[in-house]
Amino acid sequence: MNQSTADLQKTNTRRNLQTAKKEGLCYIPALDGVRVIAILGVLVWHYLPDYFFIKKVAPMGRLGVVLFFVLSGFLITRILLDAKEKASPGKTSSLWIIRSFYIRRFLRIFPAYYAFILIAAILSGDVRQHILWYITYSANYMYWVNLKMSGVLFHIWSLCVEEQFYLFWPFVIIFLPLKRAVWVMTSLIAASFCFKVYGTWSMMDGYMIYNSLPGNLDHLVTGALFAVFHTYFKSDRLASGLFHALGISGSLMLVIFNILPHLGIGGHTFNVINGSLGELSASLAFVYFIYIIIERKAYIHIFLNLKAIRYTGKITYGLYLYHLVAISAFRYFFPVFDSGLNSTQHFFLYCAFSLFLAIVSWELYEKPVNNFKKRFLYQKSEYRQGVKKERSIARV
Repeated sequence: MNQSTADLQKTNTRRNLQTAKKEGLCYIPALDGVRVIAILGVLVWHYLPDYFFIKKVAPMGRLGVVLFFVLSGFLITRILLDAKEKASPGKTSSLWIIRSFYIRRFLRIFPAYYAFILIAAILSGDVRQHILWYITYSANYMYWVNLKMSGVLFHIWSLCVEEQFYLFWPFVIIFLPLKRAVWVMTSLIAASFCFKVYGTWSMMDGYMIYNSLPGNLDHLVTGALFAVFHTYFKSDRLASGLFHALGISGSLMLVIFNILPHLGIGGHTFNVINGSLGELSASLAFVYFIYIIIERKAYIHIFLNLKAIRYTGKITYGLYLYHLVAISAFRYFFPVFDSGLNSTQHFFLYCAFSLFLAIVSWELYEKPVNNFKKRFLYQKSEYRQGVKKERSIARV
């Protein structure tokens, strides 16, 4: 690469940074629809029997959670980058942004989670016995000390992974320069990949590998790296070409890794490759899928933008949180309706009941608490304007 080309790339990068700072980032409604696709994978995996064809084709539950992780890493990093770029020197400090981030996350996640844990602890002695694991978001490591998670709380391992990720990720994005942050991201993806190779090769318990933070960092950070690309480098020809190549390759590998077992290909070596490279290919494929949705490259974004789909996307947190206990609750309260039905009918019945629980939780509990997020904005100037507006309204 000659000097003039290098200078041109530096100029383009600088221009992209300035454009991002001026325009900021806006809410993308269709991404709420992507959450619906993710939760559908989880519901299919937990609600349908193993003999259903769709469960034999691919591990729908794992893929649904991976999509959640990729999307979460993308959105969280995008929010932090936006706050960092729009911060006014001398007015909004890095610590203010991090403070606002944690308060807003706590208001969205903690109320429903701890209410759910409280109810589970009242009803289950097993949950009470291991309550510290659940209230500290560390239950996903119970397998490391030969303990097992309670059945109705088994799925919260993924929520534990996300909370552990949130403990350090804002500091990486806010305090590190962009180039160093990208280096950290690529290093974490490589470390997660190596952890999976070692874990599968040494035949560690699958829960110890894939329910841990190290076993999911590649998904979260791949989403974060996509946020950096989409914010600053999507108009850069070299970066864009590399992104498309990785996205298409990841999508093809994801299909291949799910077809090969049906062709009789397996064994220890295949499991190691599939458990590491196959996992990474899922991240790349889902990042590319999110890119297609954001850039409206396919008609599916029309479906994902439907009002009902977007609303369901907003309540997927509650839907995910309650979906396992919904089975036991429905069987207990409505035994007459539960008997004499086939598996398909059970699936739609449990989905409907889970949706009902999530809607009640959102409208009566989560949404009112979530509205307090408006009081904790990322920019001090916006926060002060909001306070002044509230005071003026109060005077009237």
